[in-house]
Amino acid sequence: DLYNNQLTGSIPAELGNLGKLMYL
Repeated sequence: DLYNNQLTGSIPAELGNLGKLMYL
């Protein structure tokens, strides 16, 4: 979901805040 997160700009639920940090 991390790679998908960066591509879509959405925050996967399983990543939560961590996903937001990685996306930013």
